[in-house]
Amino acid sequence: MARNQTEKLQLNGLLPEIQEFLDKLLNDGGMEKADPILREMMISDLSNRLDKFLFMTVAKELNEQELDTYTRLAGLDQAQALAYLKDVRPQMPQVFLKALNEFREMFLQEPRS
Repeated sequence: MARNQTEKLQLNGLLPEIQEFLDKLLNDGGMEKADPILREMMISDLSNRLDKFLFMTVAKELNEQELDTYTRLAGLDQAQALAYLKDVRPQMPQVFLKALNEFREMFLQEPRS
């Protein structure tokens, strides 16, 4: 399996909630009137960043064998991979919610002078 496939949750395009989350994130960041092409590029960039952020969150929660199983499943069937996570770590939905909130806070944080 290619390394970039194992490092991504690949949620974009599979879960409408992620698309909705990213749309709202841009709106909350003041980008609601951005050019549609620019907005699409920003969504794509944010999606890639979110994938990596969520993968790191998952990696912290699983042991090596569980992570290996998860990455194999993620390369085949994302729904099955997410179900596996919930089976081995029932608290995973709460972990994801916390990670999404952290990601949102990082994105919306105002630059410090």
